[in-house]
Amino acid sequence: MAAVEPEFLDLLGWSADRSVLSFPVGHPLLGMPLCRVVDCGCVAYSMSQLCRSCEKRWKSADQNIEVFAAVARPVRQRNGVEDCEVAGCERPWVTRARQLCSAHQYQQAKMRLDLPEFLRHPAVRPLPSFGACSVAACDRQWSGKVSAYCLQHTQRRARMIREGTFPGEEAFRLAMRAVSKFSDVNLRGLRPLVVAEVIYGLQERNSWWDQDTAMASAPGMRAGTDPPGVDP
Repeated sequence: MAAVEPEFLDLLGWSADRSVLSFPVGHPLLGMPLCRVVDCGCVAYSMSQLCRSCEKRWKSADQNIEVFAAVARPVRQRNGVEDCEVAGCERPWVTRARQLCSAHQYQQAKMRLDLPEFLRHPAVRPLPSFGACSVAACDRQWSGKVSAYCLQHTQRRARMIREGTFPGEEAFRLAMRAVSKFSDVNLRGLRPLVVAEVIYGLQERNSWWDQDTAMASAPGMRAGTDPPGVDP
């Protein structure tokens, strides 16, 4: 990793502990556009500038795309997991609609407070993480003290046990993929040399793109032409 510039690692939000690349959404080469639906926030993969989920909803909605995109995506249909909304709490929320970890969700129900009042209450305190999900490729947190997995891998494990396809704990932890998240690329579980090669290749491609862009924008230059005074 010595050949990779620290500035480029910062651009990708790289942390050796997480081993996850977070591509900057607004970057002209490394980034990807966001879904045009209000309050969606997912990456758009199609020519319609919609994420996969919103494109599926749009095709079944029988609406003009401009009208469809102007309506905020329902909270229950948004993806992703973030930290509990209690300041300093290191546990993941259970649902986007509630935005609290399971312990704080239980506490809120007992106190019978809405979310803003609950977050301001002096009895509400942050809680430490239970630890990282035991799946080698996953960077999410345990969903609770009973399971050694994040919520998604806990559910997947339970389903495989019901279906009779569970391969055992060790094989499950090594074989399961990470839970995808927007513009992140998870490199956990790969050998350090492979990780270094991937990041170095991205750096070099980005460097060439920067040089091409600078050349194309230089006075008297157009992309694909030779500098002034140079015979073709």
